Amino acid sequence: MTTILFYVLIVLALAGSSYYGWRSAKSAKNRQETKEQKRLRNALLCVNVLLFAGFLSLVITILNDAFILTGHEGLLQQGLRMLLGSGVSVKSSGPSLTMFSVTIDFLRLAVNLGFLLCLRAFLINLYRSDIFIAKNAKLVRWSGHLLVLGTFINKGIFTFGTGSQSYSFFNISYLLVGFVLYAVSMILTKANAIAEENEYTI
Repeated sequence: MTTILFYVLIVLALAGSSYYGWRSAKSAKNRQETKEQKRLRNALLCVNVLLFAGFLSLVITILNDAFILTGHEGLLQQGLRMLLGSGVSVKSSGPSLTMFSVTIDFLRLAVNLGFLLCLRAFLINLYRSDIFIAKNAKLVRWSGHLLVLGTFINKGIFTFGTGSQSYSFFNISYLLVGFVLYAVSMILTKANAIAEENEYTI
């Protein structure tokens, strides 16, 4: 089932990105773009594809976990067979699927989506040449907050519990990138203050 859902996810993501790319190319004809703006538009397209796939994955995960936790795997299996054809089966995670694990999975997806939303807003501001503004510093700071939160809900160096009931956390990569983003947000805040001072001076 996971493989089939993965392929469906890819097809839908490609369809959504193709439509967005067509709309972006059509609107780009009506304005002059620099090379930097074209690169930013391409990066924005990639982020939109990831967001589309992320939201779809979030919905599928919530539905799948809800059906399994409530003991309606059979109903879910029938619905998937109608949509994706026969041969599709749902395997329950059994005792390993608990409200705690479901909550952690949801938080992981939410953190990733939140980070992508902040990145999307930041790229849009850069595309519009709005660089030294307070909103950019806030977006980068919020991205840092989300990654620090992701440190404790993604697999890391600490583990407690045994077997299927174990939980791993404290991902150092998330923490380091989060600190880097905090530093960038402070730099942007300072640069924004300097830009405002120069504007008042002129």
